Amino acid sequence: MAKLPNAPLQEVIFEIRWPLQPAEGSDMLQDPEFELAKGRLSSILEKELPVHKRIPPSEIPEQLLFYRPVYQYWKAEKTWPVVQLGPGIFTVNCTEEWYDWDENYFPFLQKAIQWLIQAYKKPIQFAFASLRYIDAIKVEKYGGVDEGWRKFISKLFNFSYDNSFNTRGSEKQIQINQVFEMEDGSSLQIQLSEGKQNNETALVWQTAVQRKQLFTEDQLIEWVVKAHDTTHELFKDMIKPELYDSFTGKNKN
Repeated sequence: MAKLPNAPLQEVIFEIRWPLQPAEGSDMLQDPEFELAKGRLSSILEKELPVHKRIPPSEIPEQLLFYRPVYQYWKAEKTWPVVQLGPGIFTVNCTEEWYDWDENYFPFLQKAIQWLIQAYKKPIQFAFASLRYIDAIKVEKYGGVDEGWRKFISKLFNFSYDNSFNTRGSEKQIQINQVFEMEDGSSLQIQLSEGKQNNETALVWQTAVQRKQLFTEDQLIEWVVKAHDTTHELFKDMIKPELYDSFTGKNKN
């Protein structure tokens, strides 16, 4: 499927993690190669992603921020894509403006994994992978939520819910989270919630495929291709034709 001209995509995030190790003489976990790896990665990315930033809070020691991104590597100032590195974690993020799976994102993701492997030098034992898509629509553009979130969602999505009890009031906020186990052992997570888009009320939905297992590099690439195929198919399955048409430009929305 070609890229949608009015795609609701806000951000796509690929994330991988590897096990941390107990620090010598302590119960504290650490990524022993992180200090050297961050410097090597900065050198590797000097030409392609030259803008390097330390993510706040800067007063907290880096090794205490395990499984949290600490450094960002940008193509230019606030110009996507961005690569993030922290103790035990690496992510590749981009937004709708730059995203195209075949032309941009997947080739870049493959290169980014190679950069990470070069930075660490020692083999990395990948133990977790996630591919997450965050989409959003402004509710006023689709009739608003004066009749409640339940009717708004059931009008636009192939999903509905009901409260078969006295709720003692009208629904003001929405947050739905579902997790499904897939045949290959991956988890599929679907979230719908109220949010903001340019300071306007929005419905935000996230679809993520995650897997905890030990991956080789080849297995990781194979997995992320399948994860993309799943989220790609799910995107159209989840929404009603009228909403999908608004993303293709076929109707006034």
